Amino acid sequence: MCDEHLTRIIQVDLKSELFTYTINERSLTHARMMDGKLLLVTNTKDLAPAEVVRHYKSLADIERGFRILNSGIEIGPIYHRLPDRIRAHATICFIALILYRVMRTRLYASAAGMSRKNPTFPPSSAIYFPVI
Repeated sequence: MCDEHLTRIIQVDLKSELFTYTINERSLTHARMMDGKLLLVTNTKDLAPAEVVRHYKSLADIERGFRILNSGIEIGPIYHRLPDRIRAHATICFIALILYRVMRTRLYASAAGMSRKNPTFPPSSAIYFPVI
């Protein structure tokens, strides 16, 4: 909890000689009610609450994909200064992310029984990529 939220709950009397404080029960009740919850706010009025949550979760999936680009696929950091090279690098990263997600989806669909302890695929689930 940040200091701003604490000052709403606990009011300290700085003018008295002794340390005194009061607790704002209404603010404390509100803080307890909101504890552990995430409040999603949108300016799009035509979305149902379930759609807002779905969009938020898809955003988290996209962010997870970019984390994979930076760690798992190891594309970056690369420093460019020419606009064409910046666009080319962004395009390569985007294509790598799409390829990763397509492969992940196909692997999950074809190897439903696969786990980290048993990473074997049935022979029919092999995915071949043509070498160019």
